[in-house]
Amino acid sequence: MVSTDKSLDALSPRVAAFLREFDAVAAGGATSPDGAERLADLFLSTFLNVSLAGASPVGTDLLVRSLPARERLFADAGVTGLTLESATETPLDDSHVTLRTTWRLVHPSATETTPRVESTFMLVDEGGALRIAAYINLTDLPALLRAVVD
Repeated sequence: MVSTDKSLDALSPRVAAFLREFDAVAAGGATSPDGAERLADLFLSTFLNVSLAGASPVGTDLLVRSLPARERLFADAGVTGLTLESATETPLDDSHVTLRTTWRLVHPSATETTPRVESTFMLVDEGGALRIAAYINLTDLPALLRAVVD
């Protein structure tokens, strides 16, 4: 589960609305059939996934199929959710915006010094709705989860 309890007042209304929808999908269970479909709607049908391992185009069908494994990875580490700590948007033009986010793990042993999950979204306006064109994960998630468990 993702929590956007942190004030989104500094963001434009459309970016704040996007993050609220992202939160609603995660809170409702992104691995359920309805949740997976709602999550897929937040992405372009093919988007760029960038991680420390490299970059590749990903279809939303693959994204949906990967959700249960990601959920298990977090659950096995005892992580029950993520809380948004910060979000900063940078408009590029009328149709594109980058959204830099920092998330805190919800875990019994997480402390203020536990590393955060950092990611950046490249959002594009598609027919009036913001969609993720690129998801840039700036955190080595397996290493972070190992550090929390150890």
